[in-house]
Amino acid sequence: MNQQRIGFVFNTLGITGGVHVIYRWAQILVSLKYQVDIIVLEYHPHLVIGFLDPKQAGFEIINLSTAKKRSYHLILATWWETLYALPELSSQRYGLFAQALESQFYNTNDPRILEYDLLMSFPLPIITIAHWLKNHYIKTYGIDDSFIQVAINPIDHHLFNTCVENNFSNSKTPTFLIEGNAQDPRKNIPLSIQILESTKTPYIWVGSKIDTRLIGPHCRGTHEQVSYKDMPKIYKRCEVLLKLSTAEGMFGPPLEMFACKKTAIVWDVAGHEEYMIHGHNSLVLPMYQINDTINAIEQLKHNHTFRQQLQKYAYQTAFNWPDWSQYKDVVKQVVTQIPPIDVPRWFNHIKKHKQKRIQRLRKQPQKFYEEFIKKPLQLKIKQNKTIYRLLKN
Repeated sequence: MNQQRIGFVFNTLGITGGVHVIYRWAQILVSLKYQVDIIVLEYHPHLVIGFLDPKQAGFEIINLSTAKKRSYHLILATWWETLYALPELSSQRYGLFAQALESQFYNTNDPRILEYDLLMSFPLPIITIAHWLKNHYIKTYGIDDSFIQVAINPIDHHLFNTCVENNFSNSKTPTFLIEGNAQDPRKNIPLSIQILESTKTPYIWVGSKIDTRLIGPHCRGTHEQVSYKDMPKIYKRCEVLLKLSTAEGMFGPPLEMFACKKTAIVWDVAGHEEYMIHGHNSLVLPMYQINDTINAIEQLKHNHTFRQQLQKYAYQTAFNWPDWSQYKDVVKQVVTQIPPIDVPRWFNHIKKHKQKRIQRLRKQPQKFYEEFIKKPLQLKIKQNKTIYRLLKN
């Protein structure tokens, strides 16, 4: 009996949490006897990612031309623009593996937001990693509940146990951690640095790209392009994660910090509610409330008892969280429940009948929005409900 093949479509690969999650899924699918391809549209032959060795893990990294010659049981786009590659690939099933609300990556007047809305308004099976994302897709695009599966990311207990000490930290001068790329405005890295410098708080910065021009005298070190397996060493050196993001998916780094008997200060970004409770295992503050943020930092710097209390319950939260080793049944259930929708037909329809609209979108985004998104979106939601009923029958 031939093994079924599953493909994940990427624009490119990099050291990111999202890529790591897909790599772990690929590794699990191989253990379930699937053949797995990582299909990279911007492929080059020396592509290397530090999370896992693909050959050792049992899956391949290939280009689109190679993928076109293969037949798949399931193809999953991993970014909204990679949806356009689906009609070029032969598969029994198609879907989107969504780890964030991807329109949040763009400025509010960027025409790609409208193009994203156009694509998402068509029927599409979705795997996502957070309940708030599922609720957004249902409410905004009228996607049927049965077409969206939530698979919350586990953590690697074996990896993070290497940094767990017997006692909770009681440092009189706790070191804070900043995590993220300063070039991503949603991460608010420059603001985080400014706040910690203004409060004379020692900190470490880890990110895919580091701009040393931003750091000040209270920085205790920077780490760039750190592989996932090396993150516990950095978490171990810090007591509190300061994460002032305005857009996230499942919001993984605070949970990893929890697993190392640490805690976090975050803004109330969508995704935090999966496991963060203000005053219990972390401090969750209203967005852009700078004075509240400064007060929270000072509180955790000087109130050692309260900081240890947060760390205690943070560790309990992480301790009870599912482990990747327990995730095989979840992955198996998700991939077998994706409905066999003729996705290429929908996207070929977009290409054929919507191309002029997309061109107008790029040239006149506001006019396009009024004519083709704002007015018909509510109607399309009603239409989608009918379409989903027909597709399920």
